[in-house]
This record gives sequence, structure tokens and C-alpha cells, in this order.
Amino acid sequence: MNTKKLLLVILSSLFVLSLLSLRTADKQKTKVVFIGDSTVRNGMGDGRNGQWGWADQIANYFDTTRIALFNNARGGRSSRSYISEGLWEEVFQTLNEGDFVLIQFGHNDGSAINDTLRARGSIKGIGEEYEDLQNLITKRYETARSYGWYLRKYIRETKARGATPIIVSPIPQNKIVDGKFVGSMQQYARWAEEVATAENVPFIDLNKLSTDALSNISEQYGKAVVDSTYYYRDWTHTSLTGAKLNASLVVKAIKALENCDLKTYLYDKTVNLAALTSEAIVYKMPLSEGNYDVAVTLGSKSKASETTVRAESRRLFADNVKTAKGKFRTETFTINIRNSHISPQKDVRLKVREKAKLNWDDCISFEFTGKNAAIESIRITPNDECLTVFLCGNSTVVDQDNEPWAAWGQMLPLFFGKGIAIANYAESGESASSFINEGRLEKLLTQAHAGDYMFIEFGHNDQKQTGEGVGAWTTFTASLKKYISEARKRGIKPVLLTPVQRRNFENGKIINSHLDYPDAIRKLAADENVPLIDLHKVTAILYEALGEKNSVNAFVHYPANTFPNQAQALADNTHFNSYGAYEIARIVIEGIKQNKFDDILKYLKSNVKPFDPSKPDALTSFKIPQSPFVEIEKPEGN
Repeated sequence: MNTKKLLLVILSSLFVLSLLSLRTADKQKTKVVFIGDSTVRNGMGDGRNGQWGWADQIANYFDTTRIALFNNARGGRSSRSYISEGLWEEVFQTLNEGDFVLIQFGHNDGSAINDTLRARGSIKGIGEEYEDLQNLITKRYETARSYGWYLRKYIRETKARGATPIIVSPIPQNKIVDGKFVGSMQQYARWAEEVATAENVPFIDLNKLSTDALSNISEQYGKAVVDSTYYYRDWTHTSLTGAKLNASLVVKAIKALENCDLKTYLYDKTVNLAALTSEAIVYKMPLSEGNYDVAVTLGSKSKASETTVRAESRRLFADNVKTAKGKFRTETFTINIRNSHISPQKDVRLKVREKAKLNWDDCISFEFTGKNAAIESIRITPNDECLTVFLCGNSTVVDQDNEPWAAWGQMLPLFFGKGIAIANYAESGESASSFINEGRLEKLLTQAHAGDYMFIEFGHNDQKQTGEGVGAWTTFTASLKKYISEARKRGIKPVLLTPVQRRNFENGKIINSHLDYPDAIRKLAADENVPLIDLHKVTAILYEALGEKNSVNAFVHYPANTFPNQAQALADNTHFNSYGAYEIARIVIEGIKQNKFDDILKYLKSNVKPFDPSKPDALTSFKIPQSPFVEIEKPEGN
């Protein structure tokens, strides 16, 4: 690839400057203010105690270039104490016409009205009852009123500032009856709805939405999944996963609100690129962690085009899309974006080479290649309801950043449409144990939800580990059991894959070079009743069908000077090029079919044909253009 023909469009630096200016410009923007208790904002709002409020996870859904979000909820407060402590007055003074206030109280309103512990409760109901008292904590005289009275005060004073109040019912507590999640706080939810209806303001029944969602999870995956995944340490406060669920439900409800302009500020970004054309185009923009639906419109008004679409670290999403002059075609898919943060105190322990990977930055990156590659526009919208397939593995699975290296995990997205995200957490050089020790599994588990999948393929690097007691049937099996147990604890579906074969021929047949590791995986799958995709067995069929001589075309075998600065020939019998990675991905698809993963298969593109590894695709039929990025140094692992 002639590097002079590489058109690079990077807006991230501009965005950083705009973020800095937002801090001073927020006062002029329309605001969304959240008020409530610890289920809305927990502690400092950074999850350092393992507990999160839902409003701390909602920013990804809003276009923060147009609207400013302020989470002013405070733990331990009731609808009464939020006012008596002066917290509401601080918020009230900042409100401007056109702002929005989301109001959720209830969890602390049922506590004592006057005692020496909290003295924060409100009178039950929505009436005009009141009680004059001397607060036993503050020693001040005050009048305690009903829960509904305080909600009406928030509503009316918000309206008086020209802002829009939105009442949100309290989230349910983790209450199980006869093994079924039934939630709690329904009475306060009903009172909140009655007040909202009487005052003619928008209402979001988060209590019902969350109860329904968690009840469904409990029924499908068991009470233990709700306990261990959606709540943290007690029956009221949500974990990161629980907070994300509730945030997504609030956003879903906002979209359904009638006559409420807040929905117009939800993130739905369309970037018009005016039909950029070149042999290679890279477009990069900042984006928060999560899953996003992407619609890429390809084509040009002035010329015919042929475009291949990759994203992040060369994940393949569309290949050789042809459009005639003046014609356009839209490709849709769902993409996973992540960063390395596990908690405020912990990050994934990335390798030095890995820190520059596009998978780990706070951006989304697109790469468009091909003859007259042309892009009209890119549309991006959040999708946290999609199915996610997480990949755990090594260099044979990873998203390889540079030519000529490739792995099957980065080819897998090509075969699926919108609604499913392939989250490839694999990394070169990893073993089953190092993947855990570096925090990669822990990070993955912060992003997964019940119903997601975890595909696990190790063995290449594990077999090189030495020491007393180390081996396929001991330490390796124990590590894999941890993946299985941690997945099942959260309602995630584990899938074991045996390692792909190395190109190791003897008399025309592939010889196993993985010792007992494939057999250990097969036995564990049978013992633990875990689905198995036997790549070790099927890749031997593929390589033998290609033949000892021609199989080099699936691996990184290239004469010297094939690529810039490549003085020596490349002859790697472990790592694939794009053709080899593509063929392995097709084997994985067949494994998904054989295991009848119907919830994955419903997203399979209609044009994906069955694959017989004994009849591999002809190399001449494989025409995916090379990426402009090249690296001669081979990945870690062998």
C-alpha cells in the first residue's frame, strides 16, 4: 500500500479541546439534573465501594455536546431530607428554562420521621398531612410532610423555573418469593405515579421496568445470578451491572415519553463524510465504553466504488461492497467499545505493545479500504440490549492490529448483522492463567450481562508453562473451571474451544503439537456439561485439505521484501494471515450451528453459506484488501 494514498481523518484531538471548554460552557447548555438517593448516585459516583447508582451510567446515552448532565443525587437522603439539608435549594438556583430534572426518592422515606439515627422519613402517602416536630438530630423545629407533598414541591418549583420535571419511581429491592424475583417499593412507585399523573408531568415507572427485567433474569438463570450480578453486598444497592441495566431502562422509557423533548438529546450521531474516496480511509472519533449500532452508508455520487469496512483493531464488518456511480448502500452492524478500567483502583495490566491498540482507547476507529473506497456517512447509536459474545484467548483469536497477521476472532463480526456484538478480549501470548492474572477476565465480567456468551480458547501458551504440578489436567483445567464458574454465576453462557492446530505436517497429515491440552478441554466440557467447538480436530481437516505445500497460504509465509522494511522471509506456522483467519472463523460459525446457539444464529447474515473444512475456499476467491498498517514483528506466543 502506498502510504501517500492513506487518507487519515482524526477528530479526537479536537474533541479533547471541546471537552475542556464544556466545563465552562455547561452553564449555557440545557441541563439534565438527577436528584435522589444512593440508588441514583452512590458515594462519590465512581464505584469504589462496588456499588453504583443508575444515573452514573447514563451519560453514554446522551449527546453531551448539546446537553450537560449533573448527578446531584445524594446517598441516604429522602424526599424530605434532600430539602431540609438545603440540597434542593442548591439545585433549584441553577435551573434555567428548558432544563430537565429527574426526581427519584422513596428508599429512605419509610424510615423514622424523628429519631436520633437519621430523622429523615416522610409521612406515608400523598396527602396534606403534616407533623410539627423538633428534629432530634439537628435540634431545629420543622414540619414533616407526606412523600407526595415533597414530590409536588419538586415538581412545582421546577416548573416555576421553566424546567421540565420527570418523576422516576424507586428501583426495586432484591426481594425473592418462592424463587421468583418480585422486587419491592411498589407502594412508593404507585404514589409517585399518582402524583405525576395529578400534576401532569412525565413519569417513568423504573420500579416496574426493573422488576420485570430482573424477574425474567431470575426465571431464566436463577436467583443466584440476580444476587451476585445485579446487586452488591445488600438487597438495595446495585452493582455496576445492575446500574447499567437500570440506566438502559430509564433511557428506553425516555424514548417512549410523549411530549417530552428530553428524547431529542439522546445520542444519535451521524457523521457526514461527503463521499470521501481513497484506497484507504481512517476515521476516528471519541466514544464511551459500550455497544453501539453502526450504519455506514457507502458509495459516491461521482464514481463507482468498492469498500471494505474494518473497525477498532481491524475487526472485519463488511467486505468488498460495490456501488455504482451515484448509488449508495448501507451496511449495519453492532460494535463493542471498551477501555482498560476495571474500577477506580484497578486497570487491566496491558502489555507495552498493547497500549497502542485501538481496542483499548476511548475512541471508535473505522478503516475503509478498497478500490475507490467511498463513505457517505456513519451513524452511531448506543445499544445496551444487544447480545454480546465475549472472546477469551491468545494470538490465534485476538484482533491483530497490523498486516500480515490476522486471527479468527477479528473475522467473526463479518458474518453477523446488527444486534450482536463480538467483544474480542483475546491477546497475544496469553495463557488461561495469565488472562486471569492480568485482570482481563475481571474486566470482561464488568461488561457482561446474563444471556451473553463467553467463548474460551487457550492451549498454545499454556503448554509451555512449567513447574511442579503444572499441566493440562491440573493448573490448566483449574483455570478453565474458573472461567466456567464465573460465567455461570452471572448467567453468562461459557463455550470451550480446543486450540487451533499448528501447521505441523508429517507424511501429509497434521501432527498434534498441543500435548494433552485438547483432550483436557474435551474432558472438562463433558464433565461440566459445557458446549464444545473442537477447533483442534477440524483445523487438521482444513490444513490437510489445503495440503502441506498450499497450506502456507493460510499462514504468515511471505518472501523477503513483500512488505516495507521486511528484509527477511516470514515463515510462521502458528499465526494466520487474513485468508487463514477467515477460514477458521467459518469453522467457528459451523461450530455455533452444530451447538444450536439459536440466540446467536438469528443474527447470522442470510448470505452466509455452509462451510465444509475438507473443501476450503480457493485462495483466488479471497479478495479482502490489505490494511495499510504493517508490522514485521510477529505476535507473542507460538
